Amino acid sequence: MTKNILTFILMLTLGIVSGQKIDATSAMIQLRSGQTIETLTTEVQAAQLIEEPRIRLIVPDLMIYRLDFKSCTGLETFEAFAKMSSTIDHFHEAQELEWRTEPNDSRYSDQYHAPLIGLEDIWNTTTGGVTALDDPICIAIIESGIQLDHPDLEDRIWVNRGEIANDGLDNDGNGYIDDVNGVNFRNSTGQHQEDFHGTGVTGIVGAEGNNGIGVSGVNWNSQLMILTEARNSITIVEAFQYVIDQRRLYNDTGGDEGAFVVATNFSAGINGQWGEDFPMWCGMYDLLGAEGILNVSATTNDNVNVDEFGDMPSTCPSEYLIVTTSSNEADQLSNRGFGQTWVDIAAPGEGLTTTDLDGGYQLFSGTSSATPVVTGVIGLMHSIPCEDFARAYKSDPESVARDLKRYIMNSVVPKSDMADKIASGGRLDAYSAFLNIVDRCDFNLDGTLLELVDNGSSGALTFRYSTESTETVNLTLYDAAGKIILDVALAPSPLVISQEVVELGGDWPVGIYFARLTGPEDDTVLKFFIG
Repeated sequence: MTKNILTFILMLTLGIVSGQKIDATSAMIQLRSGQTIETLTTEVQAAQLIEEPRIRLIVPDLMIYRLDFKSCTGLETFEAFAKMSSTIDHFHEAQELEWRTEPNDSRYSDQYHAPLIGLEDIWNTTTGGVTALDDPICIAIIESGIQLDHPDLEDRIWVNRGEIANDGLDNDGNGYIDDVNGVNFRNSTGQHQEDFHGTGVTGIVGAEGNNGIGVSGVNWNSQLMILTEARNSITIVEAFQYVIDQRRLYNDTGGDEGAFVVATNFSAGINGQWGEDFPMWCGMYDLLGAEGILNVSATTNDNVNVDEFGDMPSTCPSEYLIVTTSSNEADQLSNRGFGQTWVDIAAPGEGLTTTDLDGGYQLFSGTSSATPVVTGVIGLMHSIPCEDFARAYKSDPESVARDLKRYIMNSVVPKSDMADKIASGGRLDAYSAFLNIVDRCDFNLDGTLLELVDNGSSGALTFRYSTESTETVNLTLYDAAGKIILDVALAPSPLVISQEVVELGGDWPVGIYFARLTGPEDDTVLKFFIG
């Protein structure tokens, strides 16, 4: 191996190796299963590289390390070494991210998205803040910067109880100095620059409501963890690890330290890239999901089919990621990214009034604006006054996080212009998702539910169901003569009420029909009439 590396260095010197030089001097690697950093260190020393990197573990669960070099040549040489190493599984250079917005500086005072997605109806019951078991809900905002002392935000910012403000020390020993409200990943401190983008996104998620000034966030009272300057594909991984660490710390200390993070918001990405080329970044979403943390990300603002052109992190294959595009005040898709496979849902994102720098307010548009609407709804769902739901989440956060995504995806308002453009086929309906949880609190969770909520008035049958089974169940529809008309397999939803829509078409004569829900632990029959 030493000979190969030395040959490569010589080729660099003679200008034989082609390709663009890499401006960044950072990378990250993931070790192969069963390998150790000690083995890698021995390999590096034996290779006699022109420069050994500074190596730092950033994701212990996935054995991901950050490498920092003094020169671009040192990084390029190490990349060649990584391709031949038996210890390294993945090597990844830092790639810059772009914040996804098209700001408009005109003032618009009507927050049309709130009544459109049913927030006002939810606010009659809850405005966010704590769960039914009194855990303080926290949402992590991964952004460019923020005005921490904005009058509509300052009282909502999360506080790290293990850190002493402005003493220049890492009091809680987590590697970050003065991270009282979160981390600036450019300098590993808690000193955040101010930026309109992050200030706007944060206001949509959680500007303080009912305080007589400005705007109302989706959540009025929830905590907002601020993570800034995660501007490349390495620091975003570090930011996600910080979220995981704080959630685990909360769990381990019974809530005395850390943060009860339930969701992350990331309104940035890289156009035209594919998740398969970013396995370490994509792997973080499942790691977050294991802690019960749902993640919402903006797809590209370009009017392209992501299924064909790619996008990061839109194309990360995780059950714990909700990829969001933007709809407008006319309740139609905006000219933003779409994709029936990789883009999950649309949410209002054009012309939202939100917080701005200097204590002001701005008109904010794009997928960056739509994404925090969805993120905010996740936080709001956790504040529903239902102890059954809160207990289920505490005991099995991973499953309930998946169920929450299904609540949201299955509760959309179907839109014809979205049917073949995004996975859910519709626009976010927060109130409908909220009612799913309310209904779950109203019936015996040990039983099976099957009911018809629309018998064809909209051109389709709409069933709600919940099952005891953790395996696939079947919904079978047949007429009075026993002829099977439809038999469809449904995903198990042991903790939730789900929804299934069956298009009627022109093949359903007037008469009596039956629906049957069957599975290993379920057998429920429902009689209904189509007239």
